[in-house]
Amino acid sequence: MKHLFLIFILIIPMCMMAQSEGYTDKLLLKNGSVLYGKVVKFNGTDTLEFALSEKYTMTFYNKNLSRTVKKVIMTGVAVKTNEIFHFDDPGFYFRTQFSLLHSQPKDGYSLTVSGGYRVKPWLSLGVGGGIDNYYAEEGYDMYPLFAEARVYFYKKNVTPYFAMRTGYAFVSPDEDQGQIQATGSLFYNPVIGLRLGSGKPHIDLFAGIRLQSAFYETLTNQFRSEKDIDFKRYDFGIGINF
Repeated sequence: MKHLFLIFILIIPMCMMAQSEGYTDKLLLKNGSVLYGKVVKFNGTDTLEFALSEKYTMTFYNKNLSRTVKKVIMTGVAVKTNEIFHFDDPGFYFRTQFSLLHSQPKDGYSLTVSGGYRVKPWLSLGVGGGIDNYYAEEGYDMYPLFAEARVYFYKKNVTPYFAMRTGYAFVSPDEDQGQIQATGSLFYNPVIGLRLGSGKPHIDLFAGIRLQSAFYETLTNQFRSEKDIDFKRYDFGIGINF
């Protein structure tokens, strides 16, 4: 009888271990709860299937996943859901951007705002405007209006991208500098950047070139002069996206 009892004591834990085998993964929920089970499918971006048992499986998609699940722990490997891609659906965006316009002998700056629509997770289209100063001194302010397109290389939160801005920069003559006429032109601004995250807000870093021309006519001490300038600048900056 004692032998049968001993066998019974040994068999029960073994059965329990066999029954729970493979159901050792964890879901840490944002409400503080913890679920034990098995990750059936997790692509690391926007889909998670989690089996609580052989008969019951929970499925999370897109934003519902990042809003509900804080962390996925799979046999010792933890994945935070802030690594999940957030831009699966189309939607509007707003962006402010600051950049240094570098060239010898003088540097300038650019401050712009833009907004548009995220057509696909990898493509955004928009329009914007701002102020550029290619010499960082009085008399050379320009006011660009532009269209922009941004193409992301990967469906990930951290991804390189290519962006192109093109439009027309308006110039207003600075009478204090003796300018009596000033004219802008079309400009082109291709850049390569790196998006760091995809929440709201998130930032990105970029580098590119800025090509712009302008015409200035000045009158000082009864001396009239005309000057055409082709601005060619390296463009380094940071963008904040909402």
